[in-house]
Amino acid sequence: MFLIVLKSSYEISVNGETHRVEGAGVGLVLRDFLRACGVTSVKEACEEECYGGCTVVLDERGVAGALRYRAISSCTTLLATVAGKRVLTAEGVEGLDGACEVREAVVSTGASLCGYCTPGLVMTLFEAVHRDDLLTQRDLHEQLLGNVCRCTGYQSMKAAGLKALRRLRPADVEGGDMGRRTGVFNPGVAEEAGLEGERDREEETLEGGSGEFQYVDACGGRFYRPASLSEMLVLLGQDREAVIVAGGMGTDGDLKRGESGAGLCFVSIEGVEDFKGVAESSVSWDIGAAAPLGQVRASALGRYPLVEQVLCGQSRQILNRATVGGFLLDGGLGLNEWAGVLLAMGAQVRLASADGERESGIDHLLNRDGRVRLRDGEVMVSIRVPRVKPTGGRLMAKHYRVPASGGGAEVAGCFSVLLDSKKGRVEEA
Repeated sequence: MFLIVLKSSYEISVNGETHRVEGAGVGLVLRDFLRACGVTSVKEACEEECYGGCTVVLDERGVAGALRYRAISSCTTLLATVAGKRVLTAEGVEGLDGACEVREAVVSTGASLCGYCTPGLVMTLFEAVHRDDLLTQRDLHEQLLGNVCRCTGYQSMKAAGLKALRRLRPADVEGGDMGRRTGVFNPGVAEEAGLEGERDREEETLEGGSGEFQYVDACGGRFYRPASLSEMLVLLGQDREAVIVAGGMGTDGDLKRGESGAGLCFVSIEGVEDFKGVAESSVSWDIGAAAPLGQVRASALGRYPLVEQVLCGQSRQILNRATVGGFLLDGGLGLNEWAGVLLAMGAQVRLASADGERESGIDHLLNRDGRVRLRDGEVMVSIRVPRVKPTGGRLMAKHYRVPASGGGAEVAGCFSVLLDSKKGRVEEA
């Protein structure tokens, strides 16, 4: 029996200070909440995760015993999705590992001119110096793709990142290869700065931060984060108008930022284990609908070229937060690309409802606009991609993207062709 007990408040930590959120609309985004709290370094700009001026960092210290910072766009992040989490902005990194080196590098390299985009850049580089998978200068270039600056020409931004990294691990930053690290910083530098102890420091749990979470705002809007698939199906069965949240604003393209949320109902899939993770077997590659794109990309490297191609050029803010399920359901900027890629790969979609589970080819689920069409009370659980093993031949795959211009829509397409070299023919396309 799933008992629904709606709470009228939850907690969120901003730069080390705990804030109790009471009655705030479920449609309120993190950026607007931060600015209302006086955190003015978080800027308003594109509202589409393209500019980077609203970048903040989620401090996930204490989760699974590891320290991890994740840069995200606060303009498309519903406030309720970060209930119980710790958010850092440019005002709050003082005294934290690497913050001083990042800020000094930004100033000394001229990476800050008009200053509007500077706080977002600082937070992106703050995440960069804590990554243990940022190994090459190409990785640094990709780290900065989500931060737009019309003043610097970008070279100074990259120079700032390199300077900060050289300060923190000078032995690693050589030429184009930065070397794999076992820790956050060069051990000698960290010990000398007296920063070793901060990595493992545990924090107390904030209200709304673990397990299932249910919230009602002052206007009757509801937000649910169930902890199991069965709980989610109960919620979807009770409210047929519920909007599924899968790593961003949710699957409602008309939702306006900051609205009160009157009558809205959001159900987040991020707390359900069935939707998480990426797994590979001898016959298929399974992508959870709530698996972040960064995790999908790491799993695809060297094995699934079409997925590598579609994720090439995606910003850290998107890789850290967006999901394949979110794109397919929401119809966001990456919709055309993902629909085409998964069609070319022959993907199957696992769906669940109160009536049970079913699996269907993605070609049978897409609307004319490329969105996945679900039945009432149904939810996408995962995407299954069959593994193709060419025998005596080769697999050719290519993804194409035509950027939008003059107000037009972005167009994307791809193909996948399995050739049999011995028979000299196309086996599958």
